[in-house]
Amino acid sequence: MDQGRQVFTVDLLKRYAAKGLGVITCMAAGNDVIVIGTSRGWVIRNDFGLRNSSDIDHTVGRPGDQSIHRVFVDPGGSHCIATVVGHGGAETFFTHAKWNKPRIFRKATECCRYGCNLTSTESPISNAL
Repeated sequence: MDQGRQVFTVDLLKRYAAKGLGVITCMAAGNDVIVIGTSRGWVIRNDFGLRNSSDIDHTVGRPGDQSIHRVFVDPGGSHCIATVVGHGGAETFFTHAKWNKPRIFRKATECCRYGCNLTSTESPISNAL
């Protein structure tokens, strides 16, 4: 490799990525998709392949401050798992790219219902759980 040659560059994709929905607390990426969690309980999904963005509120129906603690996106960019932390403790939610609302993830076995294979050692979701 040439010593003076650049290996890669970093470009600004989006200013104000949190869209006024709080401060960015975490992010994950997979297959042209960037998922951002905010301090106000929102998950913002930016799909650069389809050139669209969706905002999903994870605080609906729960009082008090809710913050996204961690997000995970599978390598295909379709499945998102988010952990919300608030006064009542922590809850984990699952969202598919086609859904408008998150679903509560009560047991790890629910992943199978949504099309994930927990028994496969190659599954990134099984590794995350």
